[in-house]
Amino acid sequence: MRHPDGRQTYVPVHTGDVPEGTLRSILKQAGLTMTQFKNL
Repeated sequence: MRHPDGRQTYVPVHTGDVPEGTLRSILKQAGLTMTQFKNL
């Protein structure tokens, strides 16, 4: 994921579910709330 201001967040490829803590960290780095993520 890349933000217009140049920030990047790498999303790992998982064979199963992404652990909740990992997902929250990814969203925090991307500057997204859980609601914003669900609306993508």
